[in-house]
Amino acid sequence: MILMVVDGVRSPDAGFPLSGCTVHRVMIQRHWWNGGRSTRFRRDVYIRSDGQRWDVLAQIGGPAGRSRVHECPSGSSALIVANAWRGSDSSWQEVVASTQPS
Repeated sequence: MILMVVDGVRSPDAGFPLSGCTVHRVMIQRHWWNGGRSTRFRRDVYIRSDGQRWDVLAQIGGPAGRSRVHECPSGSSALIVANAWRGSDSSWQEVVASTQPS
């Protein structure tokens, strides 16, 4: 999955940014969720990268819920932060993007 990020803010479309803005193509490298099906209990943790910078997005309540982004210096440090967000709860599942054509 590729997200367009303009000056640190996720763009809802792939349109052109305003003059003077920096555009980064951010790919989700890994994604886990806690198995919660309702927005009240759903938790997601994403490791994202644009090829140079890494971050971890921790999300509470699904896409419309609250989120926090932690910038990381490397992929290995992003994994440490993601593991800390997931804690020791065994209900977390890694979400694997389908590579099969639909």
